[in-house]
Amino acid sequence: MPGLVETMTSNNSQTIDNDSQFNQFYLSELSRFKSFASLPIFPSLTRHQLAIAGFHYRNEKICCPSCGVSINIEDLDVNKEYESNYFRKLHRKKVSQVGIRCSFLLEETGQNINDLSPSLTNDRPPEEPEYANYEKRLETFSSWPHRNKDETETSKTSYVTPEIMAKFGFFYSGPNDGVTCFTCGNILTDWTEAIKSKNEKIVQLEHARFFPNCPFIVHLAGPKYTASAGFFHVVSMKERTQRNPMSQPVTPILCPLAVRPLQEISIPKSVEECILTYNDWPSNAPVQAKALAQAGFYYVGKDLEVHCYKCGLTVGDWRSGMTAIGTHRRRMPYDCEFIRAIDSTRVGNIQSVNEKWRLETLAGYSFDFVRSSSSSRPTTTNFDEQENRQTRDSEADKLLCRELAACGFYRIKNKKIIRCAFCGVTIEPKPNQSIMSQHRANVKQIVLPSEQHDHLQVQSQYHSSVDCIMVRCQCAANIPIEHRAMFPEYPKYRSIFDRLKTFQEKKLETLYGFSIREIADAGFFLDAEKHLRCFQCGNSLPINAKKKREKYSEYNIQQLHAHFYPTCEYIKELLGSKYIAQVLHDLYRS
Repeated sequence: MPGLVETMTSNNSQTIDNDSQFNQFYLSELSRFKSFASLPIFPSLTRHQLAIAGFHYRNEKICCPSCGVSINIEDLDVNKEYESNYFRKLHRKKVSQVGIRCSFLLEETGQNINDLSPSLTNDRPPEEPEYANYEKRLETFSSWPHRNKDETETSKTSYVTPEIMAKFGFFYSGPNDGVTCFTCGNILTDWTEAIKSKNEKIVQLEHARFFPNCPFIVHLAGPKYTASAGFFHVVSMKERTQRNPMSQPVTPILCPLAVRPLQEISIPKSVEECILTYNDWPSNAPVQAKALAQAGFYYVGKDLEVHCYKCGLTVGDWRSGMTAIGTHRRRMPYDCEFIRAIDSTRVGNIQSVNEKWRLETLAGYSFDFVRSSSSSRPTTTNFDEQENRQTRDSEADKLLCRELAACGFYRIKNKKIIRCAFCGVTIEPKPNQSIMSQHRANVKQIVLPSEQHDHLQVQSQYHSSVDCIMVRCQCAANIPIEHRAMFPEYPKYRSIFDRLKTFQEKKLETLYGFSIREIADAGFFLDAEKHLRCFQCGNSLPINAKKKREKYSEYNIQQLHAHFYPTCEYIKELLGSKYIAQVLHDLYRS
């Protein structure tokens, strides 16, 4: 759910832009910089610094598309020249005050396209420039807790020493044994286990897997190393919470809300501010304050009356059995922006858009029912053969989990239900079928009634199927695991030669003005209905009609693929993430 944070402070001046949680169009620094074009009153340098620090300008707000914190425009001085690291440090301060985590500041994979500052030495200032010098960083470790524990013995057996820590950008800052990177400004604590590691590159590995987009570690270790570090050594949410203070929840400090006339109560601007209004909510109320706040309601201090901070809906007749979200959805006077944001991910959990999180929910899950239905395997009493089979089954389970997560699925906690994070359909994997093909089939099978009247569901003659943006590859909100294997919907046509055969069998040399080689290169094969279908995303290119082809006559076949299905992994690999980010941006604006 966008902007939902269970713990927050009493600082009412902090504003979270909930809609921006799902805004993946501003991953590009260049796109963020261009968004400030309508603010020419500010110097170009200031706008540049804001973009580099993760902010973009939208809906008359300067905010971060990753975490939603915003800067009040009125607080900025148009005549002031700010320090190069000012806005990044301000960004971190606001995040800390509100008590949330910011994927951009944490330098997580896929959270920033570095196209304004492509190298470490160009435009991207360190967050802590006073520690840019190696000797300066090394000096800070004089009081590091692990230095005082048998220093001579540690230096012989450990690859975590002050010299190595300083080499890889860290200086000692606390809390406890915590160290901070001078470039990205992130803290990493609890080095006890790392000190025991026999990996001579353990410090480099820890820096790369926790903060893979940090310019310093990318410059030092190389982009391939940082990408593979995060893929092969996944940071679990538990580990991140334990070792990175930004990911740890803060204790809420609630200010008493005096009961006062409704017209004097200022309307909250976020769920966090809604929560702060419930200090005097009756303890015996039939609906919990937290549930109401997370449904967009704030308390006005009178009986059980609450209002939606987005659409203004008023509800005061709460009874046992009513739910906050359900009541909001049924009674809203028009299309509420808040409910629309919730519905964009049916599971109501912002983490679900992250493929890494979805994979973690599936970890350890066994798919014995898939294997048992695929074939009747002979039993054996040979212990070695049984052990080998178990090993093969375990690897097959891991591969299937990765494919499910890549196709948008996660496992509901403590249950065997596997559900899509974007459309809500569930799946029971079948043997010898790609997960995405099963996903598409399940989406088509679920039909929604187009009309509902009162308590009677009256189905008209027109129906609509469930729509899944993951299936139709227009899922800008999805955060994929980079550099992993692709899971095509039609693996049979993974090879370009197999795709070419589908055209050659029909004795075609060109189609729609493109050579069959160009079409196959772009990932398409000719299906039984004579549609151009992508082997990876499984979608067909809708250019059969002459008018449609004329409309896009200036596009080549790869550009057409990207225009209609921008988050297809194959076309993203062909054209690059920067091009796809621009396509998504253009689609969003149109």
